[in-house]
Amino acid sequence: MLFRSGLSNDPVNIAKCGLVVESGNADEIVKGILIFKSMNTSELRKMGLNGYSYLMKNQTYKVIGEKYYSIVQKFI
Repeated sequence: MLFRSGLSNDPVNIAKCGLVVESGNADEIVKGILIFKSMNTSELRKMGLNGYSYLMKNQTYKVIGEKYYSIVQKFI
């Protein structure tokens, strides 16, 4: 995944599932694409599995719902 983010808690870096580049910077985008092109299948697969694992642990409806419920419970 080639991603642009200004977030301090950027999910791509946290999950180690891709590269983050400066938005609108064509040179950086090209560099990112070339990095992916030079990676072997196992490196790409690892990035993909990292992203999937992060997603399943942190971003499913169930996980987000439980976090939201936990926050709401503090105000009830």
